[in-house]
Amino acid sequence: MSEEMLIDLKLEGLSFEKILKVSGMDKMMLVKLYEKALYNSNIRNSDVWLYRDMMNDYKENFYFINLFDNKVVFLADTHIGSREENIEYLEQFKDFILKEKISLLFHCGDICDGMVKNRKEQNCSRQIEYILKTYPVFENTSQYLLGGNHDEKYKMFYEIDILTKLSNLSSNIHSLGYSKAYFKVYDKFISLEHNCKMDSFVDKSPSLRILGHSHRSKFKKGKVYLPASCDENPCGIEDFIPGFMVMESKKRYGNVELEFFQYSYTDNGPENIYRKTYTLIH
Repeated sequence: MSEEMLIDLKLEGLSFEKILKVSGMDKMMLVKLYEKALYNSNIRNSDVWLYRDMMNDYKENFYFINLFDNKVVFLADTHIGSREENIEYLEQFKDFILKEKISLLFHCGDICDGMVKNRKEQNCSRQIEYILKTYPVFENTSQYLLGGNHDEKYKMFYEIDILTKLSNLSSNIHSLGYSKAYFKVYDKFISLEHNCKMDSFVDKSPSLRILGHSHRSKFKKGKVYLPASCDENPCGIEDFIPGFMVMESKKRYGNVELEFFQYSYTDNGPENIYRKTYTLIH
C-alpha cells in the first residue's frame, strides 16, 4: 500500500482497524506508513481535519506492546551472513532463552549483513537463504524485530524486505519496520532505535531510549546502548564485549523500575557481568 492509498482510505472515513483489515498489513508496518504519510505529504496544510484524524490514529497505535511485570531479552547487531558473525554466540543465546523460559525477545537491528563488502555469502539469494536457515526461532518466545541500516540494504538494492521474510518463519515473529519503534512499560513509552535519524510525532523525549548500532554496551542518562552479538568491532573499542541484555520491570511506590542485566558470552555460556536500574518517575 502507498501513502496515497492510505490517504484515500482515510478520506473515505475508514478507521485504523478497518484499514489494517483491508490492507492485510502487519500493525507496525501500517504505523510506519502513517509516519511516512504524515511526514511527506502536504496534508498538514491542505487538510487540517484529515491530518488530525491521522495523527490521532498514529498516537493510539504507535507502540507495539504494553509491558507490566515482564522479563524481556534485547539482542542487537547479530550481522548474520557477515565475516564477523559468530554462530557460537547464537547457540549460547538460544540455550539461554530456552533455559530461562524467556517469553519476549526484542531484536534492535542489523539482524543480518545487507550484502556489503564484508559479506560472507557472495550472492544475495544465497545469503538470504542462509539467514533464514540460521536465525533462531522459538516455539514459546514472541520475537519483535526492528530493522537496522544493514537490514534495510536488501530493500534499497534488491526490493526484498528481510523482516517480512523472517516474520514468515513463525507466527511468533513480528516485524517492527526499520530504524525506530516504541513500546510501553506501565504506560511509560520507550523507544527502540537503530541508527535512527527521524524524530517522533508522539514525543521527542521518551522515558528511555534503547539503542543498537554502536556495538558497545553503555548505560547513560535516559539511554541504554546494547552490545553486539557478533565479533565486529568497528571503532576498535578497547572494552568491546559481545553479549545481550535482559530487562525486568516492576512498579514500586508508584514509579516504574527497569532493571537491566548485561550478559557476555563466555566459554561456559552467558555470564551476567553488570546490572543497572532505571527509575521512571510517575
